[in-house]
Amino acid sequence: MKTPYSKPNAKFSDDVHRHSGEFYRGVFPEGIISGENLVGTKADLEDGIDYAATTPLGRFTIQERWRKLRFSHFRDVTITRWNITSDRPSEFYKTRADLMFYGYANAEHKLYSAVAVDMQLVLEGVRSGDLPYTEKSKPDDSQDFICVCWDDLHRFGAVRHSLRGGFEA
Repeated sequence: MKTPYSKPNAKFSDDVHRHSGEFYRGVFPEGIISGENLVGTKADLEDGIDYAATTPLGRFTIQERWRKLRFSHFRDVTITRWNITSDRPSEFYKTRADLMFYGYANAEHKLYSAVAVDMQLVLEGVRSGDLPYTEKSKPDDSQDFICVCWDDLHRFGAVRHSLRGGFEA
């Protein structure tokens, strides 16, 4: 089981992605040679990879998670751990993305604040107990997830690029 498909949520994510060029340039200052949209493919559904960016330094896989600005007070990255309804593992156990881009967008679907984190370093830090996190469940108990505070991600060295409030793409 995966998170139920929602046309409004998909449109929001697509719109924010289209407005995220400056953020991508901040993550990859050496430039992007090519990009590949993997949303809806096997890479997305099985490995948690939404996009791939090829730069002069190599190919990087990315999972994007954009939330509405009203949730920005959380200032955390959430990683789903278990799909309780289907009793199947989720992102925490199966993602192969190199980076997670996680942020908040305004009503015009432009980024307000965001972080690009080294996803594999985050997972290693959580598993080893070196990176603090909290555990939560969705209100309907269909999934549980972990929350990692942006400040802890910065202290741990997992943030590759960040944008703090007021960004206009």
